Amino acid sequence: MAASMKKTQDSSSYILAQSAVPLIMLPSGTNISATGAISPLTNSLPSTPSGVVRVYCFAQAGLAAGMYYATFTSPSSLQLYLDAAATVTPTGITPGSYVGGTTEVVLASVTVPGGSLGPNGQLRFDCLLNWFNSANTKTLNIKLAGQQIGGFSPTTSASGGARYSMRNRGTNRQVVGFPNGSYDWVTARSGSTYTLTVDTTVDQVFTITGVLQSLAEWFIIEGYTVEVLPG
Repeated sequence: MAASMKKTQDSSSYILAQSAVPLIMLPSGTNISATGAISPLTNSLPSTPSGVVRVYCFAQAGLAAGMYYATFTSPSSLQLYLDAAATVTPTGITPGSYVGGTTEVVLASVTVPGGSLGPNGQLRFDCLLNWFNSANTKTLNIKLAGQQIGGFSPTTSASGGARYSMRNRGTNRQVVGFPNGSYDWVTARSGSTYTLTVDTTVDQVFTITGVLQSLAEWFIIEGYTVEVLPG
């Protein structure tokens, strides 16, 4: 029986998206060059990221808002790139200070194929996080078709993990748990579960977004996994 159950799970559940490439919301920086070198950041990251990572930049003169590739030479110095191989730098940026932002931004998006969950399936997400240790709120939001699956808003401390689950009740109604905190599988919560109304028979976009309360602070998604468990 155990072998049969394992075979069923392996043939039905699967990873829709997974990454260990850091997604970084940058703080403001003293200088940005015409080709996207930013240094120093107002507050340094906890360590120097290795390899090519992804960073979100707010719009600057000559630089559109959005996700960029980047390499770091120190916890507070980086170079922006337009390609994953880190060979093409942006051009035409007006040199000056780099100014961050406090609006909600999309850090990653994944298409959930229509019908993939089935009428009783589950969409599951987990991630590893680092954030600037302060009394200001740093917010992670997890959404499907713009509707909230979960959210995590740390202040003090410096790192942690979060996981969320959404289950279909038919194909256009879902139940999710604990929208304002990590979905803990064993700890009782004072809040109740709640429902969404997403049509999962058609393609829908799953988004990971972030919000900073202070221009001087940073937030990092160190890695994440999105799983589909059809049912």
